[in-house]
Amino acid sequence: MKPMRMMPMILMLLLGCALPAGVPKAKQEQLPPTMTAPTPAVRAEPVPTPETSTDDEVIGTKIRRQFDILDPQALGTVRIQVADGVVTLTGSVPDLRTAWRAISAAGAVAGVKKVNNELLGNLPSR
Repeated sequence: MKPMRMMPMILMLLLGCALPAGVPKAKQEQLPPTMTAPTPAVRAEPVPTPETSTDDEVIGTKIRRQFDILDPQALGTVRIQVADGVVTLTGSVPDLRTAWRAISAAGAVAGVKKVNNELLGNLPSR
């Protein structure tokens, strides 16, 4: 066949054009009305957005993002709690420097009134 004669056939296949009248369409299978789509076994926690979250949730999300930028390995286990703009950091960090970086990063986020440090770190021995 010549390429120009194949063009309409190729277009019909690509575009999924309707079959000409009189040609039956393939039978589509449908699920019974009582069947529903399966629900996922693990639910992802919703990501706070400005429209659906409180200021404290937004603050906590911003702090976590800062921690992920600074040192995701060392600060990934730090727990962040925010209540009325007061941030409490708990967990363990590898050293005092990392603790100070976490406290500074949390305090620099807009809306934070105070940072309570409950981080545990490996202090140098004397």
